[in-house]
Parts: sequence; C-alpha cells; structure tokens
Amino acid sequence: MAKESNNTLWVVALVLSILALVLWFTGKFWWTASAPTAAVAPAAAPAAAPAAAPAAAPAVTKVAKANYDKFLETAVVKGNKDAKVTIVEFSDVQCPFCQRHVNNWTLDSVQEKYGDDVNVIFAHFPLSFHQNAQKAWEAIECAGKIWGDDQYFAFKKAYFAAWWDSNMDIAKKAATEVGLNADELMTCVDGWEFAQRVKDQMAFGQSLWVTWTPWNVVINNETLDTQKVSWAVPATAFDAAIEGILN
Repeated sequence: MAKESNNTLWVVALVLSILALVLWFTGKFWWTASAPTAAVAPAAAPAAAPAAAPAAAPAVTKVAKANYDKFLETAVVKGNKDAKVTIVEFSDVQCPFCQRHVNNWTLDSVQEKYGDDVNVIFAHFPLSFHQNAQKAWEAIECAGKIWGDDQYFAFKKAYFAAWWDSNMDIAKKAATEVGLNADELMTCVDGWEFAQRVKDQMAFGQSLWVTWTPWNVVINNETLDTQKVSWAVPATAFDAAIEGILN
C-alpha cells in the first residue's frame, strides 16, 4: 500500500513538473512576442545643399563701349554732354523708393555741386510686378519726342510726384500740369513707338548688374569704369565715386 502511494506521488510530481515547464516556455514565448519593440528612428534625410547665393554686383566694372555708345544714341542727357562723369539712374516710375529719390532732388543736388563735370541720364528699368511702369516710361519718352528735352524732364518730375501710382490717368494729369497736350501724348503712347527702347534700356541695365530700382551707375567717361550707388541714397553718397574719378 505504501509502495502504491509513493508511485502515485511520483506521477503527480512528474505531471506537475511537466506542466510547470510547459507554462514557463509558453509564458516566455508570449512575453517575447507581445513585448513592445524599441522604436527605430528613421534614417535622417541628407541635408539639402544650400541654395547658391545670387552673384553680387562687382564694386567696379567696365561698361562695353559698343553697348554704351548704342545706349547714348537714344538717351536723354541732362547737363554737359561732354562731362567726365555720367550718372545713369535706372528707375521705375511706380517704385516708391524711386519716387523718393526723384522727389528729393537727389541727382539735381549732385549736378549742382559738380557742375559741368557730371551729367545725368534717367534710364528705364520697369520692374515686372509694377504693371504700369512700362507704359509710364513710354509716356515720358513720348513727351521728349513731341516737346523736347526740357519737357521730357518736366513731365518726368510731375509724373514721379504722383506718389504710389503711374497709370495713364496720372500721365494725362501730369502732362496737363506742365502745359502739355494730354491727348497728343496718349496718341503717341498708344502707338507703342517706344516700347522697344524701354526694353533695350532695361537690357543695358542688366548688363551692368542692375537688379532693382533705384540703381545708379557712375561711369568714368574716359576709362569706362563704372561704380554702383544703389537705393534711394542722399546726394553725398555719390561723392566718393565722383571725386575718385575727378581727382
């Protein structure tokens, strides 16, 4: 009887041991399968190459003689045509900083200071986002063609004085203010006679690194060296470039 009892206990112990092993293995498997895995960080994207900065305009460069001569053929020069120094002001009638530059009489003050040594040319550089600028410059060219250089400058002044706008209604008003026939002016503008000249002057400016307005280019008429004096600056900002040429 004792022997049978011992056998029973041994069988029970064996079953329990096997059951324990099964539970241990299955539990371990479940824990491993269900345990959260560590998040794997995605591979970092390669850093984008920095955008190339636009080329800066050189401080001093030369204007090609052939380009300059062609530009001068149609340019309206204010002052002594044989001056040692020419300032070409690339401008946009609809640009508020250009309006400030003109309405402050900046280049008039420069010419008053240097007399016959300096002349000034106002050149067309209509910015693409100013919808009236192209036709505005054509209107100024028309004023010069019909009534001469003096009225070209008078009309330009009146036109720039109309802050923040440059549409054809403003052009007619400016013409009337300086004693010009507005209807005659608009007949010329509507004929598109000067559309290409405006584009040609803009292309000339781009060859001199002009990118915005107002942008002034100071030219040594003997060496054809040029220096830029950009933005709406005071008259004294031109002194270094001009005196460097004259001296």
